[in-house]
Amino acid sequence: MNQKRNVFFVLAAWMIGFGIVIGLVFPFFAWALGVSSTIALSPMFFIACVAAGILVGVVNILLAKFTVGEKLKLFTTKMDHAKENILSISRGGDIGDCSIETCHIPVESDDQFGNCGIAFNELIEAFAAVLKTQDAIRSYTEILSSQLELEVLAENALEVLMKHGDASAGTILLVDGERYQPIASHGIEDTESFQTNQILHQVVKNKRYEMITYPKDLVVRSVLMDYQPRQVLLVPIVYKDKVLGIIVLATAETFSSELMKEIDIFAHSLALSLNNSLEHEELQRIAERDPLTDFYNRRAGLKIYREEYQRARQMDAPFSALMIDIDYFKRVNDTYGHLIGDGVLKQVTKIAREVLRESDILIRYGGEEFFLALPNTDALAAEQIAERIRMRIAEQVMLVNGTSIQVSVSIGCGTLESLKLQSESEFIQMIDDALYQAKEAGRNRVVTA
Repeated sequence: MNQKRNVFFVLAAWMIGFGIVIGLVFPFFAWALGVSSTIALSPMFFIACVAAGILVGVVNILLAKFTVGEKLKLFTTKMDHAKENILSISRGGDIGDCSIETCHIPVESDDQFGNCGIAFNELIEAFAAVLKTQDAIRSYTEILSSQLELEVLAENALEVLMKHGDASAGTILLVDGERYQPIASHGIEDTESFQTNQILHQVVKNKRYEMITYPKDLVVRSVLMDYQPRQVLLVPIVYKDKVLGIIVLATAETFSSELMKEIDIFAHSLALSLNNSLEHEELQRIAERDPLTDFYNRRAGLKIYREEYQRARQMDAPFSALMIDIDYFKRVNDTYGHLIGDGVLKQVTKIAREVLRESDILIRYGGEEFFLALPNTDALAAEQIAERIRMRIAEQVMLVNGTSIQVSVSIGCGTLESLKLQSESEFIQMIDDALYQAKEAGRNRVVTA
């Protein structure tokens, strides 16, 4: 087994031994130079020379320990400090107080000690850079794994990317066919310019990143943002060979070489999470929609209706609703079959969609019955919407699988401000009663509750 040896003890032994040898040799050297043999080779002179050699060796040891030892002690202290921070990080901490001031070794010479100090400082800086990247990737991964909402996911991911890349502006674009939809953006206002930008098309086509670098002395308006950046980085977000989106980062300086090495890791992680988020949104949409008409199904639609109803009551805002039923729809199914009947349902909802506003909520309430919630709509506007829907459907000759069919609808109409009801279910019941009256009065008409 190898035993550890004290370097200074070994050095002391060698230096004292060297001093004894010099002390034994020196009398002969003095005699050769002409000193009397009586003096040079006397026992006392030998003892004096050996003692002087030992003293010089001891003094050299003390000087070495004072100079070299202090340097090594400083190295040891700094290394111990760095070690404690590394252990802290391995237990879930961060870089802590291992800063340049506390962990760096001052370089005061250009010898081997200076070179060692430089190498140690570079090691600490590289270690800090790795920790920064590790922390960014860990934070980034936690964000991506904890979010399925598309906009929240994109906002959080962009924040980490901009911070890690020291970017002053950025956006994440969702590729939707030939269009680029911004789902998160900071420092970029003119997002419409993305639609005609050829560099973005090139990134999607080639599935690899592009870097735009502007000369320092060039002052022009950027094609991508409202200020003049020095560099713009465009990175495709690719999942299974399909470009889902593009990361756009801009900086007034230049991007670091470390970011360029790591950007693929960030983009790959985002691709997986972005795909999961898009699939989640699609599943939510499917769960909320009627598969035949693509309007809200009864469960999801009534949930939104109740929220709008309560908001209208709390804000004392106008709120109206319609109950729409296709007249004699059973006769259509019995005469032409359910396949034709489904086609009629699609055409009726298509006509209704053309009349509706973006804020209106159309729900497939039953087989051929639809409930239409109209936020911020008074009684007169609701009646006008109902009449437009009724008239357009009545005037339309539908062509379904080669069969010409003409149908009509009966509509019950009601407004919250006039009914002063206590619950959303009572409101629906009153409108449903108005629909029943429309049918009893001969159909193809609007009756207001």
